[in-house]
Formats: sequence, structure tokens, C-alpha cells
Amino acid sequence: MAKSSLKNEVFDNSLCSKDCKKNNDSLNSKIKDLTDELFEANNYIYHYKLAVAQLKGRLVEYKEREVKYIKKIRTLETYKESNLKCIKTLGKELDTLKLEKDGLDGKLAGLLKASKNLDNLIESQKSDKVKDGVGYNAVPPPAVDLYLSPKKDLSWTGLPEFADDTVTDYSRPSPTVESTSEDGQN
Repeated sequence: MAKSSLKNEVFDNSLCSKDCKKNNDSLNSKIKDLTDELFEANNYIYHYKLAVAQLKGRLVEYKEREVKYIKKIRTLETYKESNLKCIKTLGKELDTLKLEKDGLDGKLAGLLKASKNLDNLIESQKSDKVKDGVGYNAVPPPAVDLYLSPKKDLSWTGLPEFADDTVTDYSRPSPTVESTSEDGQN
């Protein structure tokens, strides 16, 4: 029966020959080396699995971000297309307004020239005597009490409500014109 020690030895070396001891020591060292390699391999596998799990988590996070960014990109592209359409529309409006402005500037220049020519014509037709007081005329003010009365005389209508009323409407009644059949045929 073989005894085992803490060093994972299979049997006691004291009962074996020298060759057997060498062989046993060699096998024990190989077992120890393989055990160490197995421990290191398991350690590497553990760290590898841990790194893979972290990478999977990052990959999920990156895919979520990618989806968000794709949505943002699509939204921005839509805004860009809308803005480009708006820019085109405003550019066309600007061109139209520039053409209108050019046309109106031409008309304004023509009117200014015509106004200047008219002023020159009027100036040339004024006599020297009239030119002295340009803008001021010697017209006396209207005579006193020649203004319209505040009351309108509607007594000619024969209606009692117009006998002594204060009139606020200063317009005159329009005469009615009756057409005859002869006027309508002409």
C-alpha cells in the first residue's frame, strides 16, 4: 500500500530502487508541472471568459448607441433636406424680389426724372413777379359769419321731426333722377 504525502507523491520512495526513485521523482515533477500548467490554464480561461463577458456588455452598449445615433442621423438628414428645400424656396423668392426691385428702381428713376423735368417746366413758366413769394399768396381770410349754420333746414320735407332739430349731418340730399322709357332706349 502506497502512502501519499502533501506533495501529491504516489508512493513512498524508501521502498523503491534508485531507478524507480528517479522515475518516481521525474513523474512527480511532471505531475507538479502539469498541475501548475492546469492551474494557469484555468486562470487564463477564467480571465478570458471575464474579458469576453465584458466585451459582450460593451458590444451591447455600442449597438444601443449605434441605434440611437442612426436615429439621430436620420432625423438630422430629414432636417437637412427640409432646410435645403427652404433655402431653395427662399432663394427663388429672393431672385423674384430682386427682379421686382430692379423693375421698381427703374420706374422710380423714371418718375424722379419726370418729376424733375416737370419742376423745371413749371419753374420756366413762372414769371419773375410770381417767383418772389413762392408758396405765399395774399388771400384775405373769409368774412365773418359766412360759415354754414350748424342746423340744416329740412323743413321743406314737411315732416314734423325735422322742424327744429339740431342737424349733425351736413350733407345735402341727392336729387333723384327719373328715367323715362325714351332715355333708356337711347
